[in-house]
Amino acid sequence: MGWSAKQPKSHQEHYQTLKNLNIYTDSRDIDPAFKHLDKRDFCIPKKNATNAEDFNPYTVDPQNIGHNQCFTSTVMHAISLQVLREGIMKKLQRNRVLRMVDYGCGYGYSTLAFAIMVDNMMKYEKGMGKLEIMGADVYQDFIEKAIMNSQNYRGKIVNQESIYLGFQVNDYLESEQKLKFKTQGPIDIMNFGFETSLEALETKRNLLASDALILAPISKDELGSLEQTYTLLQNSRQGFKVVSEIMKTSFSMRVDKEKQVNDGLDADYFVTYKMSEQLKTFKESIKRLEGKFVALRKIHGGETLKLGELMKVEEIKQVLIELGDAKKKAQKLEFAIRDTTEQAEEDDNQEIKQ
Repeated sequence: MGWSAKQPKSHQEHYQTLKNLNIYTDSRDIDPAFKHLDKRDFCIPKKNATNAEDFNPYTVDPQNIGHNQCFTSTVMHAISLQVLREGIMKKLQRNRVLRMVDYGCGYGYSTLAFAIMVDNMMKYEKGMGKLEIMGADVYQDFIEKAIMNSQNYRGKIVNQESIYLGFQVNDYLESEQKLKFKTQGPIDIMNFGFETSLEALETKRNLLASDALILAPISKDELGSLEQTYTLLQNSRQGFKVVSEIMKTSFSMRVDKEKQVNDGLDADYFVTYKMSEQLKTFKESIKRLEGKFVALRKIHGGETLKLGELMKVEEIKQVLIELGDAKKKAQKLEFAIRDTTEQAEEDDNQEIKQ
């Protein structure tokens, strides 16, 4: 999402930008994660990037990291730490092992951020249990990079005897794949970096603790309109209950009727529409909505108000939903345009060689 008109250009500026956005209230525990983790280590330069203007790893917006996957906006990382902090704290105060899995971990940024946050909890709170956190992703090269990053940042974790940090290749949808925690037991917390559905989560209930927490973008596809709600769920005997809905986005996707959705939904959509014209339209919409958000924030209390308080204002909440919607569409289009261009260049090079 476009949360800042001026994008940060260094690690310190990125850290300060997140602080200034007032997204999280528990700065004692959450601040160190963003202070220690340099975002440059968790992104990849764009092909043919020759200078800082071509590639800026410190933007708070999503960035492509390969396999048509993106590094989620660090704003969303901040929100996930804030949303799950209280639940993590309560479970650790039971003085036992807490098992957590971070699905779609990419290069390990979110997994390390959670570990550093818990490390700071243990610094100030006595009688805490132990944390076992596993970063999982389907791509081997992502996991290799995540392991490398964890080795480089391991020194930022003081309570290393109480925090087990691991990474492994794991497909959430493959039932035979097991997560390799240090100890055996149910999973207490699941954090998702990609959208899932209640139906998919239901197939994994046997892995969860009876009061497990799940934070995920929950998708719902009806009549060609994809709705996605960033939701905190809790397991219970009656099933999953919604603790809170943090943010909602929705957008329509036009699909070739002769093909099934799972034969390439995004590809069909981007080929059908004129991508460049659509991207221009979305960027104009984003600029307009960001201006409206700034104006409304000034009316309702200015920059001192935290995101949670702003979201209570219905007009601001609606603007943020529309802004997230437009940013998501623009991001998909940018990735598609870039990938299409790079593929065309590769095809041309192959023809020249032949």
